[in-house]
Order: sequence, then structure tokens, then C-alpha cells
Amino acid sequence: MSQARQGWFALALIATAASPAFAQDKTLVIGSITTPLVNNALASGTGTGTPGVQVFAGLVELDDKFVPQPYLAKSWEVSADGLSYTFHLRPEAKFHDGKPITSADVAFSVDTVRANHPFGRSMFGPVDRVETPDPLTARFVLKQPHPALLASVTTLLLPILPKHVYGEGPIRTNPANTMAIGSGPFKVAEFKAGQSITLVRNPDFFLAGRPKSDRVILRFFDDMQAARLSVENGETDAFLQTSFGYADFKRLKENAKLNVFTNAFAGLGIVDYIEFNLRKAPFNDLRVRKAVAHAIDRKFLVEKFQG
Repeated sequence: MSQARQGWFALALIATAASPAFAQDKTLVIGSITTPLVNNALASGTGTGTPGVQVFAGLVELDDKFVPQPYLAKSWEVSADGLSYTFHLRPEAKFHDGKPITSADVAFSVDTVRANHPFGRSMFGPVDRVETPDPLTARFVLKQPHPALLASVTTLLLPILPKHVYGEGPIRTNPANTMAIGSGPFKVAEFKAGQSITLVRNPDFFLAGRPKSDRVILRFFDDMQAARLSVENGETDAFLQTSFGYADFKRLKENAKLNVFTNAFAGLGIVDYIEFNLRKAPFNDLRVRKAVAHAIDRKFLVEKFQG
């Protein structure tokens, strides 16, 4: 159950039990969170990440034990001192426009994510440079050991972008941020702002026999009641649980026609947290913050506060 081969990983948490439409033409309809772009090199979060991991491909993917497995990189070596990671790209992998994927695209993608992604500097701060000794070899040279590097070069965090597409002009105004061009299992066929994204099967995907679906439609809902009804009546095959309120989620769990998965995010370490304004009293006093931490009933929050 790898991040790419499993398809939608842990994102589609509520699914109709048996969709006749999917069985006939292999079109999967997923209710999703509205996103202004598909290029997840520029943004974090479920909205962009859901289509992004299908349109793009990363160097590695994670299996169900979070162990890195080959993806765009067919293999890699780590130096004994942990300061060099050398990735060997698949020669058969191509972008959706037919251009080959090269180490120059990898180096460009690292620079792009580091400069634009909310977590880019923390993920790739230890990377001094990406060397490109030949078109199919990308060597990450580190300033210090970085145990999280392999987890950072997955599709969700480091989508490999075609330099010839995204390197022209300011990347944040590039039209390919919505009509994205990657090398993943699906291509963007249509992007309707605030309404839907239609993805179609990439017939030249570098993993044989994948993907299994012919088409995926991401439908955006602002009205959560309409979203819930679309799941209940079978118009939507799957939905992101994070889009629903807890009362809706409880109702969906009680519906025998639905498969509701409640533990798919467990391994991802979802965190709820409280932010204090440290510039103002009393929370600029460490003792006050410690007192609040000790006073919080975490068991109550987990079991009751969120329903």
C-alpha cells in the first residue's frame, strides 16, 4: 500500500459501498476541498495535495510502514557519512508532454520547493546543492546529516516539475499551476475554479498496469449539507472526512451503505494545537504557559471536544 500505488492513500476516508458508475467506466468521483491550484510545490494541505500527488511523481514513495520505495528514482545510495544521497532516475519516465525527466528537473524542483513551499526551507535547508553529473543522476550534497531527507522527497513534498514548463517567468503566475504538467498516473483534463478538477489516466505512466481508474473527478463543495447528501445518494464515490463537521461524520458512520474509515490518518500524526500570543501578558510569561499546559485535560479534548 504505497503512497502512489495505493492511489489516494489516506485521503478518501468516506466511500460509497459499491458505485455502479465506477464499475462501468472506471470514473471515480471524490468530494474535495476547494483549491486554487494543482501544483503542490507551492502549497501545503489536503486541497492541493490530493490532485498533486496524482498529477506529479516524486523520487520515492512510502509503503504502509513508511519505508521509502523506488518511484521516479529506481535506486539510490547514501554515503557512509550521511552527507550525500545519489538518486538514479528511471530512463523510461516521461512528463505528460513527452519530454524526458532529467536530473536538471530534480535540481530545479528542489530550488522551487525550497523557495516557495511553506515547509521548503526546513525540509531542504540542510541541502547544500543538487549535483547533476549526468541526465539520470541527481546527487543531494548536504551540509549536515538529514535523517528526514528520504521522507521529504516523496510526491507530496517534492513533486518533480518539468523545468522547461515551470522555469519560464514567475512560477506563481504560471498557468501550469492549474493545468499542471507532471509525470504522475493522471493528467489534468479540466480545471474549473471553485467547481471541479477532472483527471484522466496517463497511458504512458512509467509503472505498468497503473493507474486502475480511467478518470477521477474532484468535486468541490462549499455547502457541507450538499456534500453529505451527495455521498449518501451515491453521486460522490468518496469524500475527505476533513471536509465534514463532526455531527455529519457521526451521521455518515451510522449509514450502513457507506464505508467509513476512521483510522487512516493515524500514522500521519495529526496534531491539534493552541497558539499563544507571546508578545502580550500573561502568555509572554513561560510559567503561565506551563500552567495552562498542565491544566489542559487532554483526555477530555480527545474524547469529547471534537465529538
